[in-house]
Parts: sequence; C-alpha cells; structure tokens
Amino acid sequence: MITVLFSSFVKKENQETFIAVAKEHAALSLKDKGCVRFDVLEPSDEEIKFVEIWENKECLDLHAKRSSTGQEAPKMNALRYDKKMEIYAIL
Repeated sequence: MITVLFSSFVKKENQETFIAVAKEHAALSLKDKGCVRFDVLEPSDEEIKFVEIWENKECLDLHAKRSSTGQEAPKMNALRYDKKMEIYAIL
C-alpha cells in the first residue's frame, strides 16, 4: 500500500469553495479502484492537505488519470496557487 500526502495552497478567501469541491473529489476518489482512504484535512493557514491511501501505484495512476479528466480538478486548480505531492510506501 502507499500513502499520498497532497498539499494545496489556497488563499483564505477561496478556502470555503475549495473545500466543498475537495470533498466532492474525495467522495468520487473513494469509488476509484484501490482507494482505501481519502481525507481532506482542516486548513492550516493557507495549506489544505489530502491524506490518501491506495492499494498500489497502479490504482493511484488510474485515479490520477480519472481525476485529471473530471470536473473537480479544474475547479480546484483554479482556486489554488500552488500544490505539492509526496508519495510513501507503507512498511
């Protein structure tokens, strides 16, 4: 299994809208093959984190392909000014 820590940097005035879209994204992601967990964490200043657990890299790659063509990704991209992704193997 792998864990993804994904940070989105969103100005305070855009956070409420971003979080609503992020929750839609999380709900859709939980339906993707191999998604074990997908959490949206409360903002810390301008950083909003997603914590995702996937069965394997192949499932994460399928999710990435699906989400890049979905409606939620462009909405989130328009609201954030930066992002960062870290991927870890669960030992």
